[in-house]
Amino acid sequence: MSAEEILEEVTRILLWRKRPSRFFADIWSHHGWIPTRDQAQFLDDMGDIKNRFALITAGCGAGKSLTLATLALWNATVLSRIEKRPIRTLIAGGSRKQSDVVYNYILDAIGNNTWMQDILAGEPTRTVTRFTNGSWIMPVPCSYKSIWGEHPECLILDEAVLVDDKILVDAVFRIAPIHGSRLIICSTPYDYMSFFVDLLLDEEKYPQFRRYFWSVENVTWVSREAIEIAKNLPEDEYQ
Repeated sequence: MSAEEILEEVTRILLWRKRPSRFFADIWSHHGWIPTRDQAQFLDDMGDIKNRFALITAGCGAGKSLTLATLALWNATVLSRIEKRPIRTLIAGGSRKQSDVVYNYILDAIGNNTWMQDILAGEPTRTVTRFTNGSWIMPVPCSYKSIWGEHPECLILDEAVLVDDKILVDAVFRIAPIHGSRLIICSTPYDYMSFFVDLLLDEEKYPQFRRYFWSVENVTWVSREAIEIAKNLPEDEYQ
């Protein structure tokens, strides 16, 4: 690699470290995707490693899974390089299918970015992607056995409403004491009696979490006709 190429790469990594939303646009350029306002705000907030706890509630199709995949890749390829330490990300979905949705985005990005392929430690498998810096990304179904057998620096719980409340409670109090660890909990709030909704609404009891509310009205890929039909629902169901 020439001196000019090295300088270009360093400049790019520093830009991505400062603005993860730019990382999003660059790694998905083969699709022509750019982050929505909601996605960009969340990712750039995650650029501040002091922001350790986040809750995302989002309508179906608001881009949550794609954003989580982007964050996991940013952890492994950018943050780990700047911090000079492995950043291991465990993605636990309410079901194996849900965690695979996020992971398929990750495999897509790697398959279309040669610079990511150059820092892989072997070929990605359906169960884990490893990088030469010691980072890894692993999708698992959300169960005690699959989650607590690993020790990630970042734990992402996707479709958390579908996860047993005891696992959510345990996740909060296992991750909280670990220095530098992160917990991202995301869901569409199908069940208003869930612990996820308690975390989301009770800011006084859980002030540690940054809260994000994403509406499908802010995205371009959901048809306006579908949104207008949904508006005919009772207000609480629409929200």
